[in-house]
Amino acid sequence: MTMYDLLRLIVFLAGLASLAIAVGSWAVSSRRIPPFSWLARTLRAVSDPVLSPVERWLVTRGRNPQDAPWWFLGFVVIAGILVLTIGQWLI
Repeated sequence: MTMYDLLRLIVFLAGLASLAIAVGSWAVSSRRIPPFSWLARTLRAVSDPVLSPVERWLVTRGRNPQDAPWWFLGFVVIAGILVLTIGQWLI
């Protein structure tokens, strides 16, 4: 496994984790998962520390903080593309 393959794997896993956080947060906020169940509490405990800075960033710019999971996913995807591009350029 080359260094670039390892970098691709890390970026892919980061994208999957951010997708799981976004979908979990959306499911709890849209009440697809009951908000007081153990699953909802666990999802909130995992996602809130990650999404709180994004929510604050959105509020200061006049956006809806409920869109924070999808903005976070977009940031991770764009950052992953940049990391892979720079990594390929350096290698």
